[in-house]
Amino acid sequence: MTHPLCNQTVTLYHPTPQGVIRRVVTGCFYHWQQTCLADGLEETTFLLVLPAGESVSVGDRVLAGIGPEQVVWESFLPVNTQSLSEVAYVTPYYFMGRLHHTEAGRK
Repeated sequence: MTHPLCNQTVTLYHPTPQGVIRRVVTGCFYHWQQTCLADGLEETTFLLVLPAGESVSVGDRVLAGIGPEQVVWESFLPVNTQSLSEVAYVTPYYFMGRLHHTEAGRK
């Protein structure tokens, strides 16, 4: 997929029993927004568009740009890290029977 808005790089972090798997992905669109709720807590909403062939799972964390190679999962949280989000949904999109792109985010 080539689209003028899909020109960003993100780092995806996926937790496994053996540790955290880090993957840098280019050709993405990533827009996140942090808002303060009435009770003083902060909420992060975001949209991530990944090119075909790149996967992401619910629970993965997304960081704008090229992120650190190693993280401590328990403290690597959106509340502690600017532009970090945790995936709440994943939706693949198809065009003419082939995977075109994948959208992930938190609403």
